[in-house]
Amino acid sequence: MRVGISGTPGTGKTTLARRVSEMTGISHVDVSSLAKERGWVLAHDKARQTDIVDENRVRAHVARYADVLIDAHYAELFECDIVFVVRCPPPTLMARLLARGYSREKVKENVMSEMVDACLAGAVEAVGKERTYEVLQAAPDAMARAVTALIQRPDPSLSVLNRRTAHYLTTRNLDLLQRC
Repeated sequence: MRVGISGTPGTGKTTLARRVSEMTGISHVDVSSLAKERGWVLAHDKARQTDIVDENRVRAHVARYADVLIDAHYAELFECDIVFVVRCPPPTLMARLLARGYSREKVKENVMSEMVDACLAGAVEAVGKERTYEVLQAAPDAMARAVTALIQRPDPSLSVLNRRTAHYLTTRNLDLLQRC
């Protein structure tokens, strides 16, 4: 099974993917790290402060695995069977991204992306609501146990098809973004 672990930078995708990999034995592919290690970065977008990854090479790489955890901002681009979108409250996300040394402009872009559900919408469009699960910020081990259980036994009643999703587009969060 191809499992996508998706989300805005700083939400905890890689931490979650590593823990789930340890619990399940499923190989973990961190797309950003893999692209840098293999020289699959096509360009660097200076304005957006991000790398442009050769998605075709990544697809070819993950195609070799029968079971794989694909850890990427938009993991669903890599033909996942199921996608878990890690969500994080904007104040927490802003603090994490500032601590990473992101520019204020990049912090605002990513926090706004989280507020408007960009990664969640992308996953739903790619794999459908019944195969997309939202993972709300919690203790890493608790998140990993919940995701592991759903990988082992997918339950559409817990997918975004049947659950309310986080609502981060609020006046309070917009005010926070203005102060950044």
